[in-house]
Amino acid sequence: MSATVALSRHHSGPMETLDINWNRIFPLVCGVQHYPWGGKPHGDRQPYIADLVGSHASPGQPWAELWIGAHPKLPSEVQIDGHRTAPLNELIGRFPEAILGPKLINRGVTTLPFLLKVLDCERSPSIQAHTDQPRAASL
Repeated sequence: MSATVALSRHHSGPMETLDINWNRIFPLVCGVQHYPWGGKPHGDRQPYIADLVGSHASPGQPWAELWIGAHPKLPSEVQIDGHRTAPLNELIGRFPEAILGPKLINRGVTTLPFLLKVLDCERSPSIQAHTDQPRAASL
């Protein structure tokens, strides 16, 4: 399946269209959360996440969570053709069946149903519990 996508380079330039074949794997550029409990550089040793993504951490900067997914707060960027990107959540919103597949769409799923996180904890992280809205309202 292919579709025409309008993109802007770095979300600030003029829009351009590009015909995309969705039947392939796309590289992702994933965001990092820098919470205080995250791994920090020590001497020549970089935090695990900085090393994993091939980046360099500033002195004292914590690298806590690598987010891989379509969460609206920090969606992964899909590399369309090597240098142009688009947020995964926006692409899913525009082309849900092409990206999620007809089985999920037929079951009412309209966004990526998970968020994968890679954690690097230098200190104990906060306790986290995530639930859906109906469950949260009943608590």
